[in-house]
Amino acid sequence: MLPEEVGDFDAAYQQALKLASETLSLEALQDTLSSWRRIAQMTQADPAGHRRMLARAKEAQRTGQLPDDAVDWNQFRTELGV
Repeated sequence: MLPEEVGDFDAAYQQALKLASETLSLEALQDTLSSWRRIAQMTQADPAGHRRMLARAKEAQRTGQLPDDAVDWNQFRTELGV
């Protein structure tokens, strides 16, 4: 995980712990940890690529505009053959 993501992880973890204590179910906690595990694996495989992805997502959120090379979800699924 990137240092700049630690706060997001901590917030998600604390929220999942709170939900677990309220519902007496570990499902939300397990889902949260599983999601962050995938993020950590992607980051470990290509830290620079992960940073670029975060920067592009932040820019898209800021401007409301998708990157020029963005692919529509349906087109992406077609390209994957799904």
